[in-house]
Amino acid sequence: DWNKAAERIGNHVLEKCTRWLIFVEGVSAEPGAPGDKGNNGGYWWGGNLVGVHRAPVQLNNPKRLVYSPHTYGPGTYPQAYFRNGFPQGLPNVWNEHWAFVTEATGAPIVIGEWGGKNDDWSGDHTWHIAMVNFLKAKKMGSFYYCLNPNSEDTNGILLADWRSIDMNKMNLLRQLPYTPVLPLLPGGKPIVVKMPPPPSPPPHPPPHPPPPPPPPVPMPPPPPLPPPPLPPPPLPP
Repeated sequence: DWNKAAERIGNHVLEKCTRWLIFVEGVSAEPGAPGDKGNNGGYWWGGNLVGVHRAPVQLNNPKRLVYSPHTYGPGTYPQAYFRNGFPQGLPNVWNEHWAFVTEATGAPIVIGEWGGKNDDWSGDHTWHIAMVNFLKAKKMGSFYYCLNPNSEDTNGILLADWRSIDMNKMNLLRQLPYTPVLPLLPGGKPIVVKMPPPPSPPPHPPPHPPPPPPPPVPMPPPPPLPPPPLPPPPLPP
């Protein structure tokens, strides 16, 4: 009954703020959804929207609903469908798992998480290319996972130094449609956060003068000289 829980939560949120969008993820294989393939389906965490066929989410204001599945590539986990018909069969998998939703219900889809290591040896780069092409063809929005580099499953857009950018990933993401953020900022100008300069290091203290030499150790006085010997006694007459 994930759909009922999403409806209760979503309607409560919309009572507080009517302009918000309600993003609803899918489920996984356990406990799954009516009509799915269970553990044989290769569903990602939040990537199973098969239950929408029988139990769609019905908000009081359906225009506020957005379905938001998650999906990943073989660099994260080697699902069975990455071994058979890869990558040509990926659109069929995505359509079966979640991409059918807009045609079936009219609700939009925004991928809540997709990403990976984008390496060659696991096939993840090939998967990335297929995913970018699919999103462009379907005109779907998405959130790429993730920015930080310390995700063991996916790595990040930032490299391990937290400053350098993985340009292989960025060159792929640049192909997707996007919403310019600059016009949304006050005055249409980027907000520049001025950080205070780092504090200056404390001045080096002057070198300590060498310690004074220890006072001289007084020498004991020489022992007194022995008294002169007594004269010999006089000779007898």
